[in-house]
Amino acid sequence: MHEHATRPGGAAYASSKRAVIGLVQAAALDYGQQNIRVNAISPGIISTRMFTDRLPTEAQQREAAATVGGLKRVGQPDEMAGAILFLASDECTYLTGASLLADGGLLAGI
Repeated sequence: MHEHATRPGGAAYASSKRAVIGLVQAAALDYGQQNIRVNAISPGIISTRMFTDRLPTEAQQREAAATVGGLKRVGQPDEMAGAILFLASDECTYLTGASLLADGGLLAGI
């Protein structure tokens, strides 16, 4: 998500995410003629160790989830699997050099 929008104090984190998008785009151009597609997933707030380390109690996690995007919840790691499978599938053969935003509507509300 930070390649699209960031917060104060997020310079290092956001620039690293934006660098990934540059890498994806360059690789898509470099390998496209070999029929290799290169894309990225841009997840929103996902319940990973990074999230739970920052908000260690269930009450804190529930409070944060109530403010997250259109779905008003934190995503689960396995929910990214569908997006990944779509990008890797034959249903998505014309998409390359892109970042698929899978953030539960978080950026829609910013």
